Amino acid sequence: MTTYNKRALRAAGMFAGILFGVGLLLVMVTFFDSVGLGQAKGSIDLVSLWILAGLFLWFGTVLNWKVRQLVRNKGREPEDYEGVLA
Repeated sequence: MTTYNKRALRAAGMFAGILFGVGLLLVMVTFFDSVGLGQAKGSIDLVSLWILAGLFLWFGTVLNWKVRQLVRNKGREPEDYEGVLA
């Protein structure tokens, strides 16, 4: 069973927040660029920016969910059950 200390959980939580924040920043830049208010009109494909923003938001959210789960379990991974493939 893997255990994590408070310092590692705090660092992972901050990293999740940074990932989510970069995702929000990319959403804003992409939105303003798509409506024509951005500074760099047509500099990069808008679809790829939307996908990149979605990935950052998704990874930040999933990491935050995992950190919250570990905080609830006092830093311990949930135990594996017999007969369940990991």
